[in-house]
Amino acid sequence: MNLAVPRLLLDAADVPTCTLDPDGRITSLNPAFSRLCGRATGELVGAHAASLCTEADQPEVLTALITLLGHHAPVAHAEVSLRSVTGTSRRVRLVMGAEHLGDGAGSARIDSIVVVGRDLTADRRRDASEPGSESGATLCPDLSQTLAAARRETLETGRPYALIELGLTGPALEAADLRMAAALLVDRMRQQLRSNDTVVRHHQGACAVVATRLGDVQDAAGVCYRLLSTAMEPVEVRGEQVDLGLVAGIAVDDGSTDPEDVVATARHLEAEAMADGGGFRVRALGALAQA
Repeated sequence: MNLAVPRLLLDAADVPTCTLDPDGRITSLNPAFSRLCGRATGELVGAHAASLCTEADQPEVLTALITLLGHHAPVAHAEVSLRSVTGTSRRVRLVMGAEHLGDGAGSARIDSIVVVGRDLTADRRRDASEPGSESGATLCPDLSQTLAAARRETLETGRPYALIELGLTGPALEAADLRMAAALLVDRMRQQLRSNDTVVRHHQGACAVVATRLGDVQDAAGVCYRLLSTAMEPVEVRGEQVDLGLVAGIAVDDGSTDPEDVVATARHLEAEAMADGGGFRVRALGALAQA
């Protein structure tokens, strides 16, 4: 897998990232990944990825590695508990992608494996402590209410809805500048969307769009294209032109799926898009998955 988003961008964005050799041992990592593991960098380099997890979760990591090394999929995932040196653990999602020598993804030889981590424990802790905060709630009040309304409308009309989770990429910015840049992009989004689409800000530097009265999955992709196009031009932050990017995960549902599962699917797909270098990923849920 050739990452279109440079590793430097993930480091600058403070995204937990490490690189494994084909045997699954850590060859490099950024400070964010070290913090995620609760271990010093020197302790992690050379360690096998599975050894960082609780014993019950080690097969998850090994299965993901086998998936990549066997060329069964370009990206693999594992949801595991990482153990810190103090004995505490935190639940994380690891997205793994293989980097190939020579001819890229068509090459049979895997040179290394890139791992991007997400702290699920921190997400859930923010859920409990800041139910109204934009900075971390998985289902903040606005998102929860908007999804509930979309689900009711879908059940009444028989027309599917979609949750589009958007993640911001680009240079590292101070928190205030990041909020400003995200707000400018959101303003652009609102000018591009239909009357049936609602933008919801719910965590720092990112947002979600709930689109209703869709015809099919392709309609959701069309909405997403318009969203991604809003980042084609730079935004002005404190007099400076800043080039930002967007990645997206789209979950399209017929109203039969629990909203929390819709959110989890969209975020999972957003993480895939981020690890795979950009663009968007889409998945149909409920009866739409069998269509």
